[in-house]
Parts: sequence; structure tokens; C-alpha cells
Amino acid sequence: SSLQEYVQTEQKSLTYDLVKEEGPAHDKTFTIEVKIDNIVYGRGVAGSKKEAEQNAAKEALSKVAK
Repeated sequence: SSLQEYVQTEQKSLTYDLVKEEGPAHDKTFTIEVKIDNIVYGRGVAGSKKEAEQNAAKEALSKVAK
């Protein structure tokens, strides 16, 4: 949510893209990239899409918050 606030304040576009999904149906691993104005700022990997998005957002926020 902090990343969404930053993006809204700066009037930039924010997208989450699923770049990889691997493993059996009961034990998948998802890789998500977060893009701000079509530039990749973060990548997250986790056992759920939501957690992968959160990990990607944390990485992106650490880059834009400097």
C-alpha cells in the first residue's frame, strides 16, 4: 500500500506481472515483477501470488524511497 501511495502521489502507473509460475499444482512457486511506468523496480518469489506481489512491492519501495 505504501508503494501504491507513492505511485498515486507521483502520478505514475503501477503494474504487477506474473513472469513465472512453476511446480506442481499443490506446490507452486510464483515470480512477480512490479513495474512503475513500465520499468521493473522489484521482483518477488513466493508460494502465493499475493505474497510474491508483496515481496516485489517491498523491493520496489526500497528503490523509490531513497
